[in-house]
Amino acid sequence: MKNKYNNCCKIVLLILVTAINGHAQKLPNVQVQSVRAPAIVKIDGKPTEWGILQAYNHATEIFYTMANDDENLYLVVQATDQDIINRIMGGGVTLHIQPLEKNTDNEAISVKYPVLEKRTSVTFILNRGIVLDTTPKIADSVMAANNKRLEQFCRWITVKGIKGLDTLSVYNEDHIKAVAAFNNRRVYTFELSISLKQLGCSQNNRTTFSYHITLDGLKGLTTSLLIRPTDTPEMIAEGQRLMVSVTAKTLRLSSPTDFGGKYTLALK
Repeated sequence: MKNKYNNCCKIVLLILVTAINGHAQKLPNVQVQSVRAPAIVKIDGKPTEWGILQAYNHATEIFYTMANDDENLYLVVQATDQDIINRIMGGGVTLHIQPLEKNTDNEAISVKYPVLEKRTSVTFILNRGIVLDTTPKIADSVMAANNKRLEQFCRWITVKGIKGLDTLSVYNEDHIKAVAAFNNRRVYTFELSISLKQLGCSQNNRTTFSYHITLDGLKGLTTSLLIRPTDTPEMIAEGQRLMVSVTAKTLRLSSPTDFGGKYTLALK
């Protein structure tokens, strides 16, 4: 009975992964159109009001939508892979906004989330090598525990290029909001909103700007192979084979990835 249940869980997970991969392949690599935000937007990490996200970027391995209404610019980011989620937790996602004639991030307004306190690290073990119990009760319990950790640690936003703003609490009154949450399928989503006034943009004149999104990755990860005098050639060879896998994993977690595009504010 236990083996039958485990096999069912594996089949469910395989179906979900296949569906997500198939969906990603159908989306553009970079969002290609302006999007008018829904009439009611709640920044809570629950992307219900957004429907299908606009793009899946292969360099960063995230789904995303950029949108606006009369007052705010919105960025919705979603990740389904455990490594990518942990990269976001370790290094954050930075959104750079700049006029078309500017070419470097040094000249841009940037907003980074999440930002953890110094000497704090948070990682999630979501699906690697584990047969998940997908019953609703367990899935909801795991979701609640993960979201409690997000609420506890993801409390800061870093802002550059806006006069008077630097590091903000997520509970700030400066018209910049960000919240992250998991759903019960262990999919991670964060929603970010920034006042158009803070960005120097105007919905009335259909402003077009460049944007650049970066995932910095986890910091301080290194790999090394310790060879002891007592190690046999076979043991050394096996250690070297293992190091290839570990090094690839380290690079995936720590190497910065990025992409950019242009966005024109959507009219009513």
